[in-house]
Amino acid sequence: PVTAFLSVVSKTAGFALILRLFITIFAAAPARGKDPASMLLSMQEYIAFLAGATMIIGNIVALKQRSTKRLLAYSSIAHAGYVLVGFAAMSWVMLDSIWFYLLAYLLMNLGMFAVLQRMSDEADADDISLF
Repeated sequence: PVTAFLSVVSKTAGFALILRLFITIFAAAPARGKDPASMLLSMQEYIAFLAGATMIIGNIVALKQRSTKRLLAYSSIAHAGYVLVGFAAMSWVMLDSIWFYLLAYLLMNLGMFAVLQRMSDEADADDISLF
């Protein structure tokens, strides 16, 4: 239960804080150069690259894990990339879709950690070959 709480709730709260800071600070700041759009819109390509990198790196490293808890930890890096994809889209439904994804992520990971804890307690190990 503690692992699930620290893994899921802290990540959701962290993303909510980061999104709030990015939107309030960078959306109002003007960008330099020819296009005087907001700084947030000028960083869209960098955010998209960061999203792609975290999805690829998180999933590749997760494939090599034998421990189920470590596998879930590295897959959460990839899930951070999925949230950043919604943020990089800069759509008018961006916040609604990110909040929906974070809520679904919260509920699914809490359930997954509960099942994982139950199965690993019965088998007295958390190697992926037991599953």
